[in-house]
Amino acid sequence: MRALIKKHRKEKHMRKKCITGLLLISLCTGLVIPAHGNAAQKKWKLNVTKKTLTVKKSTTLKVKGFKKTAKSKIRWKSTKPKIASVNQKGVVKAKAKGKAKIRATILIKGKKKATLTCNIKVKKAAKTSVAKTSTPKSSTNPVVSALPSVAPTTVTPTTAPTASSIPTPTKIPAPTRTPRPTDFLSNSQLPNLQPDTYETYAQTIKADSESNPITTNGYVADPTAISYNGRMYVYLTNDQQNYELGLRKGNNDYKNIMSIRVISTADMVNWQDHGVINLTGKDGICNKYAGDGSHSWAPSVVWRNENGKDRFYLYYTNNGANINVVVADSPTGPFRDEIGKPLIEGWNTKNNKKEALDPGVFIDDDGTGYLAYGYTNRGAGIIQLGDDLMSTVGSTIDLNAPAFFEDSELNKIGDTYYYSYCTDWNTDNRTENYATLGQCHIAYMTSKSPMGPYTYAGDIFDNAGDAFGTISNNHHHMIEFKDQWYMLYHTLEASNRNGNFDRNGNNAGHRCLQVNSFSINEDGSIGKINQDMKGVSQIQSFDPYELTEGTVYSDCAGAITSHMRENKTYVEDSYFEPVTDVSYQYSWSKISAADFGDGSDQMTLEANFECDTTETKEVTFKVSLDTRDGQTVLSTKLTPDATGKVSLKLPVDKLTGVHDIYFAFDGHVKKFANWKFTK
Repeated sequence: MRALIKKHRKEKHMRKKCITGLLLISLCTGLVIPAHGNAAQKKWKLNVTKKTLTVKKSTTLKVKGFKKTAKSKIRWKSTKPKIASVNQKGVVKAKAKGKAKIRATILIKGKKKATLTCNIKVKKAAKTSVAKTSTPKSSTNPVVSALPSVAPTTVTPTTAPTASSIPTPTKIPAPTRTPRPTDFLSNSQLPNLQPDTYETYAQTIKADSESNPITTNGYVADPTAISYNGRMYVYLTNDQQNYELGLRKGNNDYKNIMSIRVISTADMVNWQDHGVINLTGKDGICNKYAGDGSHSWAPSVVWRNENGKDRFYLYYTNNGANINVVVADSPTGPFRDEIGKPLIEGWNTKNNKKEALDPGVFIDDDGTGYLAYGYTNRGAGIIQLGDDLMSTVGSTIDLNAPAFFEDSELNKIGDTYYYSYCTDWNTDNRTENYATLGQCHIAYMTSKSPMGPYTYAGDIFDNAGDAFGTISNNHHHMIEFKDQWYMLYHTLEASNRNGNFDRNGNNAGHRCLQVNSFSINEDGSIGKINQDMKGVSQIQSFDPYELTEGTVYSDCAGAITSHMRENKTYVEDSYFEPVTDVSYQYSWSKISAADFGDGSDQMTLEANFECDTTETKEVTFKVSLDTRDGQTVLSTKLTPDATGKVSLKLPVDKLTGVHDIYFAFDGHVKKFANWKFTK
């Protein structure tokens, strides 16, 4: 510690000498100091430092002397958004009587350089007499399961592409933020806002040409997956839970994560959100023996048929202290605890170290299961599972994985077993044989026996920081699905695009799921696997004539909450998006490449959803093709019943060929249940 302090003081002294030298050089040579140096900081000023507003009025703040570049920006924030809110354009809106401070934090290359403050005082608007206008009384019988009075817009379909073609639209550039549910605007609020303070549609965090990140409705990490009945099911650490329970403040410390999120796909672009599985915590399946911290991280999942019945085994680490397992009869649950104790007790009471983390489970062709995991002070080991997959046989064997840190995965390709893992951050353990082994990269080893010995084979996947610029921990899963190999992994790109930063201007660490494809070489080796925002292509078109839940989407944004299963192991109120600083009118979701075929002259659209009756008296429901403002299939107003439910079945014009479908709502829709076209 003393050495570090001494080093810090020396570095500080050297910085002062460098700055003094630069100033002397500038005086002698006319050297120009960069625009965002200390001199520029002194010139940065708010156009207003004190302002009084009346409720519902707004004003725009600007920073004088600041020039926005690719490496510099301003982050606006209100200390009391319920009194005075501010968006990322500096537009302040007065909401309630009181006082608030609006802070403009100037970030250069992600680091905070200055914070400017404007004091806002909000007072009530003067009372004025307003003549009341008569409004027609609503019907005593709400419109449910009936045709609304407003007819859908008549449209003529464009020339359709062939059914086999999958469009790759490039209409919307990649934005930087998405909407927050609490910023949703009802129609009655819109006239009170300046035109630049809200968007028509909730903003997305990815362009139409991008399939990454997969999860635009919440932060997730540590993927594992299975292929089952033509679908890929992915199980994830639920970072969104830490984001929400942490009140959207501070860095992701994983302390509130007590659930696993489940999503699935048949085409690799349109994904269904199946909700979350509560494992630890007060209402968790394993709450009675959760152990230190009561957390559920880094899942691993397998399935097999047992006496004609499919069973699904979900393993996870609790705070790195033990490994637990739960079982279900379907890939989405409900899951149950059948052993009533941890599968592996990893807490070492002698040295108070956590020694059971990040399980990677694999079932061999003969039905035998194996579990690789981190143990014994960040070493990698493997143990055989019992016939029930919920017990162990023998003892753990060390895998001798070079520079192991975390994240164990097992695969079998041909007659070769593959063990892959995340390397550590050290630089002093890279000997000649491992000189090219990167920090926090994914490496792999191979063996002809599941229990080893394994031989180091290479570094196959870089850290997200190498690809995108923001360093993250690294966790992966390799899976073959419909004759193609895929690498599932997480990055911090959703947080970057959402502006999810801590008080120091650094990425808050909430992660998102991404996927890229790769190939196995003829000799069985694996080369470097690419990672980018483009992601993967859609491998089959979507069938719009099947009943589809509203939480199936390729992209989405807004205040629509996910439709969770009505089971105590699932949690409701999961937002379609994680964060925003921009208000909007319409929430929406998107289906990519739906194939209408030849259509028919008697097509209809059925849809069911629920609204918040305390906020919504009427809902505008819009359906369009190819873009959010594209060819209108349907646009109508609906009145929910007393329970907030709306069901409709309406005729639509003939649709043919392959199109993207956009569903949009302007009311407080809390559950988009399902939809389908008929012909």
